[in-house]
Amino acid sequence: MNYLAHFYLSDNNEDYIIGNLLGDFVKGNKLKDYSEGIARGIQMHRSIDEYTDAHPYSKFCRDILRPQLHKYSGIALDILYDYCLATNWSIYSNQDLNGFSNYIYHTINNHSHLYTDDLKRMILYMQNENWLLMYQHQEGIEKTFYGMSRRIKSENNLTASFSIYKTHEQEFNQAFEYFFADIRKEIKSKFF
Repeated sequence: MNYLAHFYLSDNNEDYIIGNLLGDFVKGNKLKDYSEGIARGIQMHRSIDEYTDAHPYSKFCRDILRPQLHKYSGIALDILYDYCLATNWSIYSNQDLNGFSNYIYHTINNHSHLYTDDLKRMILYMQNENWLLMYQHQEGIEKTFYGMSRRIKSENNLTASFSIYKTHEQEFNQAFEYFFADIRKEIKSKFF
């Protein structure tokens, strides 16, 4: 899953939010460089990724995407899962998505001393483009896919992701619903 779902699963725990942000940027055994709570958040990020990749509903969705997206089907699914979460936000949260996004950005900004220059640039772009809020709109998701496709050096078809989703919308939405219920239970049992 992409940023929105990782932050949502952090359950407003600041250390977990920062750990989930850092999860893709901290490799190996660098956990000792962070506080216990943030290190646990990094572990949560890894657990979310592993659980998502192994889940049968994720496999089902990747199989739909794979004929056109090949090895990038997992990247596309992560973003599409955030779209499914954002467009159904009121089912999962009593807080509106705009308020949640502002809380996340505020929390992230309070920990900027932990970030590399590359991560700081990404965060600035994330906030200026309001990634978390734009996930709920088709044009926001399509812009995300376009940006991802340009950053990947090899040839890819990520810009076709949303049209594939639309063709199989009911299947994706149902798969997400079942998957997200499972991952919420999994993360709650392991980290809370």
